[in-house]
Amino acid sequence: TIRKFHTITVCSHAAGGVCLVAEMAEELVSDLREIAHDPEPVAEKAEDLVTEVKRITPEPEPIKMIFPHEKAEALIDAGISPEQVTALVRWSDGFKSFGITKTDGKLRVLSILFDLKIKPEKHAIKPLPDELNDFTTISELSVLSEPKQKSKHALQDWESTKFQDETLRKVFTDFVSPLEESMSMEVLKMKGDKELRYQLVKVLVASYDCFNPVYGALWENVKMTDGKGIDRYMGMRQRFRDSIHASEVAGHTPQQGSEDLIDLYLSYASTVVIFDEKMKEIASKTGATWVLAPAKQVFRILEKKLLRRGAKGVMKVCDAGR
Repeated sequence: TIRKFHTITVCSHAAGGVCLVAEMAEELVSDLREIAHDPEPVAEKAEDLVTEVKRITPEPEPIKMIFPHEKAEALIDAGISPEQVTALVRWSDGFKSFGITKTDGKLRVLSILFDLKIKPEKHAIKPLPDELNDFTTISELSVLSEPKQKSKHALQDWESTKFQDETLRKVFTDFVSPLEESMSMEVLKMKGDKELRYQLVKVLVASYDCFNPVYGALWENVKMTDGKGIDRYMGMRQRFRDSIHASEVAGHTPQQGSEDLIDLYLSYASTVVIFDEKMKEIASKTGATWVLAPAKQVFRILEKKLLRRGAKGVMKVCDAGR
């Protein structure tokens, strides 16, 4: 009986009589579940419901054409929720516009959409833990905000000339010097803060707990959607690793030819054209779109220079071009 009245509700949705019939059906279903000893009130409500359905659907044939009553019953019998069957009827035009004609395909889409709707209720997005919210990275320090922005804009201006303009180079240098000085002072403060090392351990643990499952899930999703591509990638990655290891054994460690920041950008300028052309060639052969990223921001380079153990200036900042 519950199944039949759910089906009536579904077909009534298709006819446009949504609210009243749905409310009456829910009320009836509730009564059917709770009142087993006295069927008369339930029977009266059932009759009222049938009368209301007939009143708002004077022409039953169009409903059968949209979605046959028997088909709705069969889907509900098969375990499809009444809400999904309702959506199947109401979104029929939308499915057609996307070229989805088979019922199995429609139900698959609905399952995904309903899952997305349910998940936030069951697994609400949790706020970041206090260990992360209370921690301030060097890039978030307000004292560095202004010199950081000025050096960023100066770099963009210099890069717009492919690092050829000497005047813009000097402007950039003038902005970078006070930024590096301020950052060095903040790093010294951090090194003198004994409590910071304990806070950092908590941050590392909290970061791992928050982000590792996300990265893991993304990787699994990529493997599911393009398993063959991943297999090719893994094979190529291993060959690259073997090649790098052989180079390091031979004493060829990748590093810049100078410890100076300006030299780093000039070196980038001399190689980026070759890099750009090679990547365009790869993109054309694979059907991808290639867009050259800007040079690495000066603040990030200085972070590596000042915070990495044994950094030796910018010698180990190997990815100024990306």
